[in-house]
Parts: sequence; C-alpha cells; structure tokens
Amino acid sequence: MGRTITFFSFLFLTIANLHAQLSDKDEEEKFKTDVKQLYQDKSYNEEKFIHYKALNIIFNREINKLLTEASDLSTRAAFATLEEENNRLTLGYSINPNNKTTSGTDYIRYIWSMGIQADIEDNFSSLSVDSEIQNDIGVFVKFTQLFHGNIGYTDKAKIKKFRDEYLLDQALSYKYDKYKESQKETDLTIEKKKSLDPTINTEDEYNNAYTAAVKNTYNETLIEEAETITKGKYIKALRKTWWSARIYMPISTTEYEVFKEESSPSSETKSFYPLSLEGSFSYYRKSMRIGTMQFTGSYNGFMNNSIAANILKEITFTSLPNNTPTTPVELSTQNKYIGEFDSFITHNLKGDFVYFYRDFPVGLSASFDYSFGEYEASTWKIGIPFYLKGKNDDSAISVELQWREIHEKTLSGKSTHALGFSIGIPFGNYVNQ
Repeated sequence: MGRTITFFSFLFLTIANLHAQLSDKDEEEKFKTDVKQLYQDKSYNEEKFIHYKALNIIFNREINKLLTEASDLSTRAAFATLEEENNRLTLGYSINPNNKTTSGTDYIRYIWSMGIQADIEDNFSSLSVDSEIQNDIGVFVKFTQLFHGNIGYTDKAKIKKFRDEYLLDQALSYKYDKYKESQKETDLTIEKKKSLDPTINTEDEYNNAYTAAVKNTYNETLIEEAETITKGKYIKALRKTWWSARIYMPISTTEYEVFKEESSPSSETKSFYPLSLEGSFSYYRKSMRIGTMQFTGSYNGFMNNSIAANILKEITFTSLPNNTPTTPVELSTQNKYIGEFDSFITHNLKGDFVYFYRDFPVGLSASFDYSFGEYEASTWKIGIPFYLKGKNDDSAISVELQWREIHEKTLSGKSTHALGFSIGIPFGNYVNQ
C-alpha cells in the first residue's frame, strides 16, 4: 500500500512538473511571438538586408554629429544651437507625424521642427553671466522630407542567418529568462500599488508590465541588429537625401532711431520685420572606407535693411550734460544712424560641404555663400567640426571652429576676416521612437 502511494505521488509530481515546464515553454513562445509581431509588421521585408528601424538607428546616430547650425537636420526630439557668426541662439523641437505604427518600424519620411530664435549679446559667446537676450525674438517652423536612400552591404546570407537563428530566436529566449527573473520585482511593485489603492486592477497591471517588457525587448533587438551590422563592417556605404523648407517669423518688429542728417535735431523711429524663407537640399553619404561627407545647397530670401547691411552711416556723438560747479562732469555717448532708412529683400545662395574621415571625431568643412539684390556680399568659410560622444556612441555635442572671409561689394568692396564658432546640442529621444 505504501509503495502504491509513493508511486502515485511520484507520478503526480512528475506530471505537475512537466505541465509547469510545458506552460513555461508556452509562455516563452508567446513572448517571442509577440516581439516578432512588432518586428515583422507590414513594413518588414525579410529579403531586405537590414530592418528599416535598425537603419534609422544607424542614420540617427550619424546625422546628429553634423548638427552645428539651426538649418542642419536633427532627428532628436529636441536640439539647441548657438551660432557666433550671427549671434543667434536656437531652441527647437522635432516630431515625426508619419510614425503611426505601434512599432514605428518604417523609415523616417517626414520631420516637422519648430522653436524659437533670439539674438544674443556679443559677450554671451564669451560666457559672460551678464548677457541679455535682445528684443528681436522669433519663431520658426521647418518641414523636412527624407527620401528612401540606399545601402551597400556585404555577406547578406550571414546577416540573415544571424537574424533568424540568433536575433529572433536564441537572443529572445535569453531576454525572456531576464523578464521572468524580474517577475518578483514586478510582483512587489504591484503589491505596493495595491496597498496604496485597493481598487486597482491587478490583471491590468500585469498586462501593462508584460506589454512594456515586449516593447523594450523589441527596441533592444533593433539596437543589437544595428550595432552588429555597423561594428561588423557589413555596410559598405549608406546614402540618404532630403529637402527642407523653413520659415522664420519675428514675434515683434525691430525699431531703429534714424537721423536724416547729422544736424537733424530729432530722429525718426523706423520699424522693421525680418521675415525669412529658406529652402535646402542635402546629400549624405557614409563610406566605411572613405568616411562621411555631406553636401548641402540652399536658398534663403530674407528681409534686410540699410542698417543691418551696414549701408547707413553710424556716428558716435559725445555730449556734455549741464553740471553745477560742484558736480563731476560725466560725458555721455550715443550712436546715431544717419541717412535714408530702407528695407529690401536680400537673396542668398549657399553651398556647404562637411567631411569626417571614417569614425574620426574631427573633420573638415567648407562653404561659400553669395548674397545679392540691393545688398551684395560673398562669404568663404573654412571650419573644423568635431563632436563629443555620449551614450551608445550618440553625439552629445557638436562644435565647429570657423574662419570666415567676408567681402561686401555693396560697401565699396570692403573685406573683413572673422574667427568664430558654432555649437549644436541634440537631446531627447529620436523622433521615430
């Protein structure tokens, strides 16, 4: 009798253990299937060398290294630039309106950027704490359309085997085990919530935790694919093109005090609204053998005036105020613009080139722009851009040191030289995540 009970007890425990193993195996397969459903959505094509969003990750990390001007492309949710050349501070925010799928696996098609720009005092670039933002603050809206682009690669069969046998199988099993290990922590978190609020739905809490784990695993899978393909040198070259349209609108007008003649007893207040409209086209190419290069051509039409263009004569007057014999004499100075104030449209054409050798963080840039209309000038610029790496090799900050040669034909061929800099800081999540 005792042996019979022992036998049935052993049989029961064996069946229970087997059922638990099968149940856990079913949970693992469900977990892996749910991750794959995010990975293999309607935009997925197993014949492609790389997943679209994995390609986005590679492109995002590369393109933000070139952010040093407000007109540059940023695929991060937020960005800031400081341009010493025109003393402009820009704070911007970007969104990707076509990212409608749950997983966001499609390649980036459109980016809308918006933000504010302000002139800053010259001493801000010297990191003075006494700087004040000037009155002419404006807002900008920018639209960018990115084209499909293409990629050159090596050993497609090896990457397919890596994806099928490891990335979407063995790696997911490992990530499922990590998820199970975190269950005790999840249980504790839910119990804490329940102690504070007995009305919470425990089942919903567990479902939310599971959904978050699946999405997190999906993102980790894409990042691992992108890093494996990049570090393994499986990409020969990556090419991308895009065009942008940007409008800048001041919040208020800028006012100038102008004297018709030096002997004029009073000045006239002239209002100016510096609206501008810009369009550009860019070509980006990263070659594992040659390096990274970007070409940009742009047109900018903007409202200009005879003061901003240095056409009007500026004179500094020194006056002696009325003082009593016992009061120290204090001289006061005032800058006056003399002549006829005029506003007009200036057209500007610009070509820009940036190059980085392979993964070297210091590069070379060159640009030429030509302004024409009532104001005519040309500017050559040679720059040394470099970037500092942040987390996951992302660009944390980009800086460009610049040497500029400005030739103003309107002012009898006056030429000036300038040494300056610009800074770009992308931050926040990528717009396609």
